[in-house]
Amino acid sequence: MISIVVPAYNAAGVIERCIDSVLRQTYPDFELLIIDDGSTDETAEIVVAKATQDARIRLIRQENAGVSSARNTGISAASGQLLCFIDSDDTVSANYLEILYALYSPGVLPVIDVVRSDRDGSALSPMPEAYTLDGDWVDSYFCGQLRYGIAFSVWNKLYSLQTIREEHIGFLQELSIGEDMLFVFEYLHHCRSIRFSKDASYHYTIAPGSAMLSSRDYTHPYEKTFGVMSEKGRFSLPIADRTLSRWAFDASIIIIANPFIIDRNYAEFKKWWREFCRTALYRAAVASEKPSGYKRRVLHFALQSENMIAIYVLFRLLRFGKKK
Repeated sequence: MISIVVPAYNAAGVIERCIDSVLRQTYPDFELLIIDDGSTDETAEIVVAKATQDARIRLIRQENAGVSSARNTGISAASGQLLCFIDSDDTVSANYLEILYALYSPGVLPVIDVVRSDRDGSALSPMPEAYTLDGDWVDSYFCGQLRYGIAFSVWNKLYSLQTIREEHIGFLQELSIGEDMLFVFEYLHHCRSIRFSKDASYHYTIAPGSAMLSSRDYTHPYEKTFGVMSEKGRFSLPIADRTLSRWAFDASIIIIANPFIIDRNYAEFKKWWREFCRTALYRAAVASEKPSGYKRRVLHFALQSENMIAIYVLFRLLRFGKKK
């Protein structure tokens, strides 16, 4: 049986659509666990009504503690042999579970392609049908082909619940960015390979408050995630300094390019920049090797030079170009 964990917080407007998409699955052997994370709307009432129509639906309620806590609750409550996650504002095609189950075998992580709500359904990134986890996979996961091929999400994959429990794999509740990424990273330590399906059966909705669209300061969340990644002995496999630096560079670009930072006037940016330059994240970013691609190399050179004016102008130009 497959246990499906859906964390939900104030999801009354979307949860029924999500549940209905799961109930249409061609693979019938599943349980659907809705973890209500302290909702103040009618989320629970909607789930209860749906559960009277299908015994495979279970509602679990908890005080509001965040999506990581809700997912951990789902892991603890699951009774299947296999496990997958779906977000409450997303939907899946009828063959979603069937495809993942067909790809699964012990030691293999199945990954299915994703349709984004703001795109035409094209593949996230060209990937081979299978990827063997060789000696370079950690760097590839954080900084290379695997990063863009499987993304850092947990919801388009199928996991062994036994492996998760035996290896004590869970979501780090202290993080607000990167908790998905580190969960999958820990799980991959216990896999031999990844198998991909280009059948885009997971429909991902980019919510207005998501990191992709929201305008807020991500400096501290990324710095906190970087600190966890840098801790010695925190993970089954260490993350090499080279990989950490490359990841820090990418994170720095995301932070600076966010409208909350780059749309500031120069005086405000200057004040923020002086604080950012003192972070471990920035120090690792400037120590990273030269990236590929002309635009990224220019940004890398600007960061290493610590030329605040050049950085401000470059990122403003990039921001202006995107608005056109």
